[in-house]
Amino acid sequence: MSVYLINYYLKEEHDCGCENHDDHEHHHHHHEDYELIGELKSLGAWAHLMPTSFLLQSTLSETEIFDKLKVTIKEKDTLFISKLDGQATACSIPQAVEWISNH
Repeated sequence: MSVYLINYYLKEEHDCGCENHDDHEHHHHHHEDYELIGELKSLGAWAHLMPTSFLLQSTLSETEIFDKLKVTIKEKDTLFISKLDGQATACSIPQAVEWISNH
């Protein structure tokens, strides 16, 4: 089994009715968030590292994981998957490094 870092960015596509999108923030949860996260969680042991980052332990390769997750995102969204090595990982959350090293 391997541990992977999965980062995603889902481009917001909405019309809030405002003229200037730069004067405030939008915090919309997309239906796609739930589909992506649900599919990710079905692929093995996982840890939610940051708002749009997960650690995933899986027997699948990064390409197989990507193929399963890409069906839940849109064309302009971004999905990044990288295999991690506990010996070559640094993080301000020691438990994350420990989790990676132990899996």
